[in-house]
Amino acid sequence: MTVTSTSLTLVKGGPVANIGVGFTSLCGLSGTINFGVRGVTPQATVTCNSKGVCTSNELLFRQCCYDLPLKAGGSTGNHIIVNATKNTLATTYQVRITGTNIQGGCCYGITHSANVTITVNSCCVPDFTISANPISIKVAVSQTATSSITATGSGGFAGTLYYSGAISPSSAPSESCNLQPAQPTLSSAANSVTSQLTCNFASTETYTITETASPYSGTTIRTVTVTITVTSHYDCVDWTGSSGNPISITRPRNSILAALLSNGSPLASA
Repeated sequence: MTVTSTSLTLVKGGPVANIGVGFTSLCGLSGTINFGVRGVTPQATVTCNSKGVCTSNELLFRQCCYDLPLKAGGSTGNHIIVNATKNTLATTYQVRITGTNIQGGCCYGITHSANVTITVNSCCVPDFTISANPISIKVAVSQTATSSITATGSGGFAGTLYYSGAISPSSAPSESCNLQPAQPTLSSAANSVTSQLTCNFASTETYTITETASPYSGTTIRTVTVTITVTSHYDCVDWTGSSGNPISITRPRNSILAALLSNGSPLASA
């Protein structure tokens, strides 16, 4: 008898886990194997409120079948689904899974067991997110665009994150952008760290900067994207329209002056 994992970690109210269970015939044994969870420590407790509604703090186990045919010299198997509900006690459980031959004959009653340790956490799995502000920027050629890239830990995450950046289109020089600090460290005392992304481009284009963060283990990857539109130099002129509401028109400087002069505006000499 084998199990696919002898140690699992679950989160209350989180995703379920699967325990694969396999059986292999030895010495020509042929029969039917009845299997399932036969013991859980600590045992569940049930509490009831004044209205008679009761809840249990147990782990939940499900399986699609309980009896598996086993041919001589062959193998068989299935799986057990385990789930920690929001009511499940957050602790470490010892679970015993047993398989017993229930077919008559000399090998009737042969039993084998395997133990699985299941840890249930009350809250979240350690994790982190990254965000950018702003995510869309418009600047003139050779002006510096800046965005704040913030990494935030959750569920007790602690460790150093490693950023890597990519610019699209790929024709843009890689040195056009810089992120500092590029290796922020999150801890219980500082679960949020902001890095500054600065970019400077010499050509008009819409650029996409993708920053990817991962911990040293590399098992979790988070990505954020910033779009930078680079245009030729524009000035902005604000005035009040005929409706009495302020309006803003952005036009090239020489076009604005030309429009003022053509209307004989006294502002043209300012």
